[in-house]
Amino acid sequence: MTSGFVHSVRDLVALEISHVRRYYWWTTPSLLDDCVELWTSSACLAFGDEVGHVEYAVVDLAERTLGQIDVALFNGLADAVRAFLSEHVDLATATLTGALDAQVTAGPPRAVVVRDLRVERDWRELGPAVLTSVLWDLRRIARFALVAPEQLGRVRWRPGQQEHAGLRLWAGLHVADLRDQRLLRPTQDVLRHYESPGVCGAVTTLPEEALRELAAVPGARLVPRMDAECVLEPGHGGADRRHCARVQIAGDEHHWVLWDDRGRDVVIRPQCLIPPPRRGGPALLQAVLDPDAEHPPLCAFPAGHSGRHQFEFGPPRLRPRIDFRTRGGAEIEVRYSESGIEVRDVDARP
Repeated sequence: MTSGFVHSVRDLVALEISHVRRYYWWTTPSLLDDCVELWTSSACLAFGDEVGHVEYAVVDLAERTLGQIDVALFNGLADAVRAFLSEHVDLATATLTGALDAQVTAGPPRAVVVRDLRVERDWRELGPAVLTSVLWDLRRIARFALVAPEQLGRVRWRPGQQEHAGLRLWAGLHVADLRDQRLLRPTQDVLRHYESPGVCGAVTTLPEEALRELAAVPGARLVPRMDAECVLEPGHGGADRRHCARVQIAGDEHHWVLWDDRGRDVVIRPQCLIPPPRRGGPALLQAVLDPDAEHPPLCAFPAGHSGRHQFEFGPPRLRPRIDFRTRGGAEIEVRYSESGIEVRDVDARP
């Protein structure tokens, strides 16, 4: 057995994604009249291993696009996309038609068509996060994405996960609203998988009306997230047993969502601001002067919260476990612990 290398959990789950526009050297982008662009997005882990890549075309929602699709897409996919655009898009005005328009957020008059999706066998469980991370990153240049069922079949999805991530089957293709925050869920699932529940972790989904109201708060500092996760300690009790998550900060006002099985409320409460024992005086002054410090000494939960203070149970810890994987024909042991991730070569088993 030979020594491997150690990386933090952030190195493993924080994929580095790069986008590259591709075309043959003897052509120019103008060959497609700029209505179809070919791109490849690659995802790599912090220690250099490629997890996978997504090849896609960014197409204008215009009549001239229909004549260019065959150059950019494979035959079967080109026919399906052409039929979808002809039936569900008014190409004269670059708008979606019927019920689909009401379900997709307004955005640039372009679409992303996934041409190919490849994920390395050893990392196939990260496939959904790779795809949806790439799609979310394209929200500023296109309105929606189209993905064929055979492409989605190349990665490992849990039952119901495609719909949970905002991928809806429509006229034979999966449609994703590129501004739908549900695209973030597969990545959040990966984070929860590699970390133990150092916090309660219960999740509530905020309705669109609440998201709009939080975004419109004067002086808002946060972009409201659709899924709010409880930050209190696991099993928190007390007089108020509701879950709690911060959803907006505006000046000195902190907005929190409180929820349980009976309902959900958005309230404004100050932070707890109770310091750890024997850490008043200068520590208290430092936290007041620099509330955004990397390790503030005060409890940042809402005043009157249930359960222990933030500093009493600490940050999430890694879930210790061991996986066995294969890389290049050799078996390796991946050991997860609080100090990081250690990879070792192991002898092949008969």
